[in-house]
Amino acid sequence: MVSLTQDQNFWIFLCFGQGDIDVVGHPLLQSLAAKYQKTASQIVLRWIVQRGLITIPRAKPNHFAENLEIMTFSLSDDDMQAISGLNQNLRSNVLNDPETFPW
Repeated sequence: MVSLTQDQNFWIFLCFGQGDIDVVGHPLLQSLAAKYQKTASQIVLRWIVQRGLITIPRAKPNHFAENLEIMTFSLSDDDMQAISGLNQNLRSNVLNDPETFPW
């Protein structure tokens, strides 16, 4: 879907960490955070940016410097694929299901 939207020159907006799912607590993300000496949140943000997507991270003053640090490293191709493999098509809110959303 991402490549399709980019090929058509439009963008989609996605959120993570807004529901009951503990995204950054996943063991893989914790392991990668240790490997790269970054936080799990930085790993997720880097994964998003490295895929060519736009992200709007949390904007609290204590996160500004941490968010900027995602531009100081790159994830390996294997790590990018491993993170992408975590997708389970879960939605934290049933109202966000495109099949039943009242367009």
